[in-house]
Amino acid sequence: MPKCFFFDIDGTLVNAVNAVPESAWQAVETLRGNGHYCFLCSGRNLPSAMSFDCPEMDGVIYCSGGGIYFDHENLARYEMPVEVLNSVYDLLKETDSSYILYHEEIGFANPSQIRMFEEFGKKIGLSGAEMRRIYALQEEDTYQGEAILKIDAHVPNDKVDEFLERLDPALKFIPTEYGTTPEDGVYGEISMKEVSKGTAARFVLSHLGIDVKDSYAFGDSMNDHALLKACGMGIAMANGSPNLKKDADLVAPDVNDDGIARALQQLGLI
Repeated sequence: MPKCFFFDIDGTLVNAVNAVPESAWQAVETLRGNGHYCFLCSGRNLPSAMSFDCPEMDGVIYCSGGGIYFDHENLARYEMPVEVLNSVYDLLKETDSSYILYHEEIGFANPSQIRMFEEFGKKIGLSGAEMRRIYALQEEDTYQGEAILKIDAHVPNDKVDEFLERLDPALKFIPTEYGTTPEDGVYGEISMKEVSKGTAARFVLSHLGIDVKDSYAFGDSMNDHALLKACGMGIAMANGSPNLKKDADLVAPDVNDDGIARALQQLGLI
């Protein structure tokens, strides 16, 4: 019987320089060669999730569950209602937050968020133009009311309490505990409460007719928590969030230490 595997991208399938370890590449090819399904499951939008060199996958969960791409089309897509989007958009500006509004195909980033990406790019040897291409980013002033599926936000420390108090109750904010979070604020994801990587994974499993017990999820950050809990086996990377590792069924070695392949071997799946 086929099984289904979900792989977060950043910090899980790819390392800090956006590269897939050869062992992970071979592991995915082996799984698919044995008749199993493999999905990318990322906070990135669709073009960004498909922008890096990786083994062929069966589908993509993008924008942290905001959309599901399978069999060359969108299987599902969850947009923020306009009134909810307008409310949080105003709140982000009023709290001096930096942010990216994620459409399915484009991330509209305000100037401070663009600068953060460019600074991170310098650390890993990538130009600002390369970072914008990889993460499918454009300047915020090009935004013309496109449907938004999720928002990344960096909220200044002195505005966090106000931000959380005023956030629309239809939304949730998941702080990021691992990655490039600046020391002077809290970075996280904003999405509709009912939308997550986990709900998207369950949708995929139902669509494919695969039992939850035959599903496996790999992740490294707290935005993967719902995904790991939604699947039969939740696997956290050693380089990931301490809280995620605490709740995982298994902790795999570091992404740079053949973590995915070694975990799959330990479970007798490859």
